[in-house]
Amino acid sequence: MAFNLFRAILVLIHVIYDVYCEARRALRCARQHLEDYFFSPRGLEAEIEYVRQERKVLDKPLSHLAVILGPEVVSVRDVVRLALWCHAAGATYVSFYDPSGQLKKNKFALDDALISACKVKSHIPKTNGYINGYAGKQFPHIMLLDISDGKPGIVRVAKQICEEVLSKELSPNEVDLELFSKYVMKESGVPEPELAFYCGDIFSLYGFLPWHSRVTEFLPLHSHHNVSVLNFVTLLRRYNRCEQRLGT
Repeated sequence: MAFNLFRAILVLIHVIYDVYCEARRALRCARQHLEDYFFSPRGLEAEIEYVRQERKVLDKPLSHLAVILGPEVVSVRDVVRLALWCHAAGATYVSFYDPSGQLKKNKFALDDALISACKVKSHIPKTNGYINGYAGKQFPHIMLLDISDGKPGIVRVAKQICEEVLSKELSPNEVDLELFSKYVMKESGVPEPELAFYCGDIFSLYGFLPWHSRVTEFLPLHSHHNVSVLNFVTLLRRYNRCEQRLGT
């Protein structure tokens, strides 16, 4: 009897929590729709210009911005919008981390969507991403990452260093933290991101580049689907106010 009562109370708590989470999500969506309707710029060009204007008041450097898609189904349209916003915000490198690898599989669809949005020719470099942009501007480096670029990438670097030591290309005395970090950065082809957005209500990195995110600031995007440029700019402002203490 006592066990059944405890079980009923536990189920009731879960139901109440689920209702609370759904209510919060619905309120957030309603607020975003209202803000978009009354205050958001209309059209991709207007959104890009809005981000460019906001960039002028940002003090902190932002060379690499990452977006962790997590468990979400990839929306190519919204990935393109985010990529162009990130470039307008001053990021030279933009990484999209999809642990399932679906984004990499759809890289040609993404490339076509970028060409359509940018109205310029595009090409695929030897890296696992793209170099795209629009006329008269510096091309951003758009990297497509999946689970194989995380811990498995570190394992590949460790094996490479061991092989070079065995073949006497490297001396064991040369192997240190600085050398290992140099090899890891070279293997991925991107610098450490200063800022990363993670999608979803759960703060999880889903295996995202553990060696590269030692000093990265992580902020919640909630979802990349139908993402609002106002929300994007709000996160940039929040990042600009962050104080990096480096563990102190």
